[in-house]
Amino acid sequence: MSALRRAELAGTWYPDDAETCLADFAAYARESVEAPRARLSGAVVPHAGWAFSGSIAFNALSELASHCEDGVDTLVMFAGHLRPGAAPTVMTRGDYWTPCGVIENDVELCERVAGAVAGIRVEDPTRHSQDNSTEVELPMLRHLFGEGAGAGATGGARRLCVVGAPPDGKAQALGRSVAQAARAL
Repeated sequence: MSALRRAELAGTWYPDDAETCLADFAAYARESVEAPRARLSGAVVPHAGWAFSGSIAFNALSELASHCEDGVDTLVMFAGHLRPGAAPTVMTRGDYWTPCGVIENDVELCERVAGAVAGIRVEDPTRHSQDNSTEVELPMLRHLFGEGAGAGATGGARRLCVVGAPPDGKAQALGRSVAQAARAL
């Protein structure tokens, strides 16, 4: 088994057990509103603790899951509380633990991203930026897109590539580099 990046905020920013997570997801689903049907390829979601923004994040990710095409096996997440000018980040080994199960890191894609982006900081499960913008979404992603995904997911992306993206003028170039790395697989 691969090394696991542990959930550091479970039990504070969101529940630390699958049963409570699933109960929250069911409540969020009852609160959801249907969005106009269009082709979706991404979502921007809030990342405060679930008490504050869980329902909104779950609704957006549910809509994305319902549009996930068959054959999609990897989600790319751009996140991070990095300062402008900071080095982008990527975790090239290890997987992500969540209360809802493990999310497999797409090591091949992450390694390609690391090789394609100048100055990127490579992280691992024990040496990484603490980042709520990634972690609070992981149980939802596991539930909606993971193995045995809940209702609405048609494709079932099984892996994840998280790229820490600083908020500066280099973000678009970073996105293009990640897209090129993904197309090269």
